[in-house]
Amino acid sequence: MPKDTADAVPAVKAVGDWELEVNGNPYGPDSDTQWFDQNSEIVSGSEVPVIYYHSLGEDGRHLVERPILIGKATRPEKRADGVWWRVMLDKTKQEAALVWEAAKQGVAVASSGAIDYLSRLDINGTFIPYRKDKPGRIAIWHMGELSLWDRPGHRSQAHLHAIAIPALKAAYEDAGLSIPQMYESLSENDEQESRKAAKIAKMNIRKRSRKILKEAKKLLQE
Repeated sequence: MPKDTADAVPAVKAVGDWELEVNGNPYGPDSDTQWFDQNSEIVSGSEVPVIYYHSLGEDGRHLVERPILIGKATRPEKRADGVWWRVMLDKTKQEAALVWEAAKQGVAVASSGAIDYLSRLDINGTFIPYRKDKPGRIAIWHMGELSLWDRPGHRSQAHLHAIAIPALKAAYEDAGLSIPQMYESLSENDEQESRKAAKIAKMNIRKRSRKILKEAKKLLQE
């Protein structure tokens, strides 16, 4: 969800030994003029991977090579201010320790990421495929991941809120979770499309190379 929750009532609360309560889907408008409300449908598997800072680097723009899994989120619960998740952090991850310390100080940041083409915006009563640049109520949010991070203000709110299937699949595998069947089939299709696109690109490069060589030989003959 494109909403930085660090400036409001702490959305990440330490409740046990490396255990957190996280308002991953807060109600009300955000910086993108999109919002969850009590009627928003949050769709997910029984467990959702918790990723450090949406897999983004320090600049908040470029993805790191591999998603950094710092825990698992379970037991979504609707409350007056949003949908809260119970998160167990991975004690072996340095980034999880950073989030844990920030949570104890009440300054950890939470944001959820969805699969955009499975999610829907409600625009004046009409459902349309999710678009980050389109204002509206979030009607259906297919939860792909829950991100947490520390140092609010230093790291700006992530702009990547829709999760690419291959990255999502890697996140589930790293977390030891079974990716929901709908995502699995989509990831296979996506990978097939990627291979097809790569094959076409290689063919185009070869054609272009042959054309250049042909033109070069023609010039030499002249």
